[in-house]
Amino acid sequence: MGTATFERVHGSSYAALSDSALAGLVAAGDGRAFEVVFTRFKDVLFKYSWTITGNREDAEEAVQTAMVNAYRALGEGSAPQAIALRPWLFRITHNASVTIIRARRPEAPLRDGVEPAGPDHGRAARPPGVDRGDQHRLAPPPGQDRDVEGPVHRPR
Repeated sequence: MGTATFERVHGSSYAALSDSALAGLVAAGDGRAFEVVFTRFKDVLFKYSWTITGNREDAEEAVQTAMVNAYRALGEGSAPQAIALRPWLFRITHNASVTIIRARRPEAPLRDGVEPAGPDHGRAARPPGVDRGDQHRLAPPPGQDRDVEGPVHRPR
C-alpha cells in the first residue's frame, strides 16, 4: 500500500501512527514508514549510544548500524511478530555500541614497560623489572593489610 493510498484509507499521517503500525508497514516494504521510525527514534538512540560509547562519532555510527540492522530485520521478517519497537531498537543500538567499543580494544597501545599477556597472564602482576625472587619484598609485613584502594572500613 503506497503512501497516498495509506493516508487516504486511514485518513492520518504516518507521524500519528503507533510504533507497531509503523513496524508492520516497514515489514510490508513501506520505506516512508521507516523514515518516520528513524525520525522518531534517532535522537533518543543517539543519546543512549553516546552514554555507552563516550563520543559523538561512535554514537552516530552505532545508531546508523542499528537502524540499518532494524530495517533489514523488519524487511526480511526476522523481527519478532508482536514487536515492541522502542525497546527492540534500544537493544539493537546497545549491541551496536558495545560492538564498537570492543573493536577499539586491540588498537589501544600498551604503556611503556608493559608487556602483552603471556603464559603467566593469570598470575599476579609484577611491576617491570621485578622478578619472582624479589616479590617477597613487595608484600606487606605479616599482620598488616596492604592499602590498595584506600582505607579499609573495619567494624569496631
